[in-house]
Amino acid sequence: MLGLLGALADDALGGRYTLASQDIDRAAEMLATAYREAGIAPVGEHHRVTYPVITGVRERVPTSLAIGGPARGGQAGAPVEVPRTAVVARSASGSGTASGEVVFVGYGVRSKPGPDGTSVYDDLAGIDLRGKIALCLDELPATPELASMFNVLRAKAEAFETKVAGLRAKKDAKGMARAHVALRKDIARTFAPWMRGRSLPRAFTAAPADPFATVDVRGIVDALTEASEALPGPQFDSRSARIRVKIDRLAEAGATGVIVVQGPRTYVGDEARQKAVLPDLAKSRPGIEPMKIPVVQMSWREADARFRVGGRNLSTLQAAIDRKLVPQSATLPGTTATITVALEPTTVQVPNVLAQIPGSDKKDEIVVIGAHFDHIGRDGNGQCHTAPGDAEKDGICNGADDNASGTAMVVEAARALAAAGVKPRRTLVFAHFSGEEIGLHGSKALAESPPKVGPFARGKVVAMVNLDMVGRLDDRGLAIGGVGSSPAWMPLLDEIGPHGLPVLYDRAITTRSDHASFYRKQVPVLFFFTHLHDDYHRPADETPAINGEGMTKIAALVVDLLAKLGDGREVPFAEPKHPSEGLVGALPGSNPATVEKRVGLAATKDAAATGI
Repeated sequence: MLGLLGALADDALGGRYTLASQDIDRAAEMLATAYREAGIAPVGEHHRVTYPVITGVRERVPTSLAIGGPARGGQAGAPVEVPRTAVVARSASGSGTASGEVVFVGYGVRSKPGPDGTSVYDDLAGIDLRGKIALCLDELPATPELASMFNVLRAKAEAFETKVAGLRAKKDAKGMARAHVALRKDIARTFAPWMRGRSLPRAFTAAPADPFATVDVRGIVDALTEASEALPGPQFDSRSARIRVKIDRLAEAGATGVIVVQGPRTYVGDEARQKAVLPDLAKSRPGIEPMKIPVVQMSWREADARFRVGGRNLSTLQAAIDRKLVPQSATLPGTTATITVALEPTTVQVPNVLAQIPGSDKKDEIVVIGAHFDHIGRDGNGQCHTAPGDAEKDGICNGADDNASGTAMVVEAARALAAAGVKPRRTLVFAHFSGEEIGLHGSKALAESPPKVGPFARGKVVAMVNLDMVGRLDDRGLAIGGVGSSPAWMPLLDEIGPHGLPVLYDRAITTRSDHASFYRKQVPVLFFFTHLHDDYHRPADETPAINGEGMTKIAALVVDLLAKLGDGREVPFAEPKHPSEGLVGALPGSNPATVEKRVGLAATKDAAATGI
């Protein structure tokens, strides 16, 4: 098991990024070879089964936006084309032409009530969008844009490391502490415009407990987010900032097209604001499915010049919203827009790896045990990015725990069952998914469009067990999520027992790993996980940090579980009793209300509430 894990996490595989074809193909072939050598049959003729992933989009015809301004008498003037340099189609835009009167809809979002009980903010309240073109600000009210936020903080962190190099060398703890405080005060000044006149908590600018610590950029972002959420007034769910969520809401309200503008107040720093680069279609995020209506993004300078609401330009409107947190939505009388977008996806075929131990009298009932074998690649080719403190690393995110550990354990379980001569009644399918790190694409392909060969030609998946990050067992124990997806899970897991492991059982189903693709098809699922760590998605996630003994214990539990499922144990699907027990963003143990029980664990030993 550890031999295969080490091979998958070797530098030679470059971090197994799904869209780095040579690396992901070599990893897939390594797994296929392991099954061939163990004499474990493929699903179909070959262990490798490919599926398409959308890698981007391209224009079939040039994107265009024409604006008709108000003329005398309130009628629209002749439309004028916006320069191509000032407008671009969003990568997930629907294709087609949309025309209509322009309506400014602010950020297009609706809030929750604030902690002080203030009323809900809603940009669409009282606005008629039927047959209209929505003019919508990107992001959220009074919230910095995340990419420029991280860029500014990373730049400050890198400058800090250069500045304190001499202090580190001299082991000057007091000097390091003063440098940390100065950096935190500088960051507080940078982000003051989004604090609505409030100061950050005093603890934010305090020196860290370890003065020689590197700058924790993600921790700073979390602290800034927490401080923002404590401000009085409406609170906005970060998911409502997602462009697809906004466009779906606007389309449901009747909009036939959308003009998106990232307003100047959203950028962090003058450099980002002045540069204000429009999205590049060639660098669009993989796997995007088209939205319902055509959507373009317009530069904020061009929008300032073209649109007026009550004599105010878009920058002034954004400032008013951010300052008062009061919607400024309104129709632009006599102003019309015509949007034309025609996009087509670009795709590549990428591999999953599937093997099976065929069933007997219940062979058409399929139990899937799966793990993703992709990771985030290397710096400059994938989603791997080095950070302060990674200087001693090689720029390759090897993903030993995430998820060479689960991958190797699935193969080990298959080998153990085959070597023991197990003849299951149900068919056991051992599935290795690519595309997880870019959006669960491999598992989605198997759950929604399985290969039209046995056992999937006539069979049905009755249960799915997912292993993701199972290589770092520590005193937080093993977490098993999803026990609420079937009333049979806990009795079965109690019967098998924890195998001497400390275990936390959680009813909820996290959205952030491959079992979610099957749960959405009403398949009962389990998720095995040994929690996050400081090396998550960093070059330091390497083989020496793996707990081999812990993996062996977990693998034994998994094999016993598969034997019971293969023998026909019924696990009927159950709808969640409460929304918090269905699909959620948090990891097992994050919400005490969904924890079924703990075995060998104190009540405080919960998983971190961050995502895979």
